[in-house]
Amino acid sequence: MLNNYVLVALRHLIRHKGYTAINVVGLALGLACFVLMLRYVQYEQSYDRQHSQADRIYRIAEVAGDAEEAASVPLPVGATVRTDFPHLVEHAVRFYDMQAPALVLHYEPPTGTPVRFYESRFFFADSTVFSVFDFPFVQGDPATALDAPQALVLTEAMAEKYFGDADPLGQTLRFEGTLDLEVTGVVADLPENLHFQFDFLASWSTLPTVYADNPSLLEGWAWNPAWTYVLLQEQATPATLEAQFPAFVQKYFHPVIRDKVSLYLQPLTDIHLHSNLDFEIAPNSDVTYVYLFQAVAVLILLIAGINFLNLATARSVRRAREVGLRKVLGARRSQILRQFLGEALLTAGLGFVLALPLAYALLPLVNGIAGTALTLDLLAHPSLLLLLFGAVTVLGLLSGLYPALFLSGFQPAVVLKGPLRLRRQAAPTLLRRGLVTAQFIITLVLIVSTLQIYQQVDFLRSARLGIKAEQVIMAPVPQEGFGEVYPSLREAWLSHAHVTATTLTQDILGRKHDTCAVRPEGFDEALQVKCMWVPGDDFAKTFGLSLEAGSDLEEEHTGSGSAVLVNQAFVEAYGWEEPGKAIGQPFLNAQGNPWTKVIGVVSDFHFASLRQAVEPFVAVHTGDGWTAQALFSRYVALRVEGGHVPDVLTHLQAQWQARLPDTPFAYFFLQDNLADLYRNEETLGRVAGTFSGLAIFLACLGLLGLTAFLTEERTKELGIRKVLGATVSGLLALLTRDFLKLLLAAFFLATPLAYFGLRWWLRSFAYDAGIAWWAFLLAGVFTLSIALLTVSYQTFRAATADPVRSLRYE
Repeated sequence: MLNNYVLVALRHLIRHKGYTAINVVGLALGLACFVLMLRYVQYEQSYDRQHSQADRIYRIAEVAGDAEEAASVPLPVGATVRTDFPHLVEHAVRFYDMQAPALVLHYEPPTGTPVRFYESRFFFADSTVFSVFDFPFVQGDPATALDAPQALVLTEAMAEKYFGDADPLGQTLRFEGTLDLEVTGVVADLPENLHFQFDFLASWSTLPTVYADNPSLLEGWAWNPAWTYVLLQEQATPATLEAQFPAFVQKYFHPVIRDKVSLYLQPLTDIHLHSNLDFEIAPNSDVTYVYLFQAVAVLILLIAGINFLNLATARSVRRAREVGLRKVLGARRSQILRQFLGEALLTAGLGFVLALPLAYALLPLVNGIAGTALTLDLLAHPSLLLLLFGAVTVLGLLSGLYPALFLSGFQPAVVLKGPLRLRRQAAPTLLRRGLVTAQFIITLVLIVSTLQIYQQVDFLRSARLGIKAEQVIMAPVPQEGFGEVYPSLREAWLSHAHVTATTLTQDILGRKHDTCAVRPEGFDEALQVKCMWVPGDDFAKTFGLSLEAGSDLEEEHTGSGSAVLVNQAFVEAYGWEEPGKAIGQPFLNAQGNPWTKVIGVVSDFHFASLRQAVEPFVAVHTGDGWTAQALFSRYVALRVEGGHVPDVLTHLQAQWQARLPDTPFAYFFLQDNLADLYRNEETLGRVAGTFSGLAIFLACLGLLGLTAFLTEERTKELGIRKVLGATVSGLLALLTRDFLKLLLAAFFLATPLAYFGLRWWLRSFAYDAGIAWWAFLLAGVFTLSIALLTVSYQTFRAATADPVRSLRYE
């Protein structure tokens, strides 16, 4: 009996090759995209889970009033938490990067050419790092690798980069031209799914040597530059440790801030998707986009499934006579059910088999769109394979069960009288219409969402930030000795006719900022505000900020903290009625004595992402002593005239190398750097755009098959109408009318769904482009046009067919 079922099923599939191909290919494509999207979601959710103790690792985060919620804390926090709470904390690990965008490493081989590189993934770390995190060692002993001062652990890739085939252990790298670090260990290259990456880890005990001129920096409880992780004891809970934090803060933190500071714990495995704090060690993703990608995966599978169900139910009506004859010959209803279910499962199984190689073929495309390096080892992810198999089984059962129950319930006498009686049954028609409508609702929502996402990304990239980022070149500067050469370097750079301004900055304006405690005169306590420390002059001029009153930071302001620029939001927040009245206003220090004064007010500008509203901001002019050089001179920024960039770059590099021969000149354009702020949105736009196109293709594929079937069903009717004088245009209108009604219904149902979904997404931005009405109109017209082209292809063939042949049909 089973052989008979299989034989009949194969005959039926082969006899109707076109419908079989549409069904199988459409389902396979939907399944392939479904598994790829879920693999991406699975990858995003896998971050930091390779550490064997991940469930006990937490990061300490700091909240400083309303102004800052930071992923980092003061340098002494880690060691002190471990000392004060040994019954709760097994180990503590700190990471610190000297607050530098990049650090210079220099290697001189016994023979050959010395090499020097800027390294942006260089951290100092506690020796306990390898007791907390699982970083497999290739060479060296993890238990002792970072015990000694001036010890260095690096990755395999960095070992090859600096030492080639030579044994890296015992080799020496010079750090910032002043300190020799000895390689004591090599770890395997890190996987991508970690919330932060490093290339070098230097021992924490090296820091007293690095800061020998200013050891108090390592002991301060106000500055918070260290990312600190704790491994809890097995019996401890995060809530128990968090309950100790208020007293801990009051005991140790600086008196000026202790009443505004609170600490809390973040689970390690939540950081990548759920943390978007100030001073993240590296940019994180957003769980919202994971949910959206999951939704897109399900929607694509749903469209493919609708195609499969639609064609299965439509074609089943053509087999009514077969069912009638089987019942006359003694077939039981259960046998007919098994026959239909078996055929549906066989067709779905073919789609499953084709989906796997198709997924592997599409993997490079998905990696290119999402900017990932995913692999597709389904045997290593059995849950994914099981989910895929389950989806195929459910689709097969659904597509076979309905027609089986529907047809096997008819009396043979009714069935054998012909298909016209069956057409009077409303249930199959209503089901098909409902499925087609649902399919186009999904397609319209995806198209509208894609258009809106691209509009928002374009708005973010082209919005007037208040900063003239075009033609601003920025370069990281070395931490040691740059202050000595900068005056002559600045003069040499400005001698070029097309370099109009230059300044030193602490961070990348428009992307990163600090938080300062400032106390305008008349206020009883210090206020936490967004700020940037500026060692250089011409700050406003270099970044194209508009002065509303006063002057820019200039050479005459040489004392530490002797002058500040504020924005209009600051003027309004602190009660100065207009920009002019802010000039000369004093700021006080912690002791209540004059510390600095306002010398200029700039128009509001976006000193961070457009996800955040403009807040009060202060640019503090620092002095030119050691502190300013070591802590605040991280970048040099230059404004150049357009059209002369290549010539200017040649000049900049030549002057740099003349004064800093041991330091490479690396640079980037501010405009390009700020564009990277919206990488997640761009990825979402690419994914939505790609899968919107796929949704349209799948919808049209199913529509093509369904239209072909329905026009085939009406072949004789069309022949009679043509004999009676019907025109081709009239027949086209007759055949497409029903589909137009379904498309209009889908449009009116999809519009509110897309609108409210987009309003929810745009809530994460302080500034947005609004929801464009034209996106809905364009999506509707585009979908309608594609659908009409698809339907018209089949209906035109039927409408122009020879009526004599049509009347001989059946």
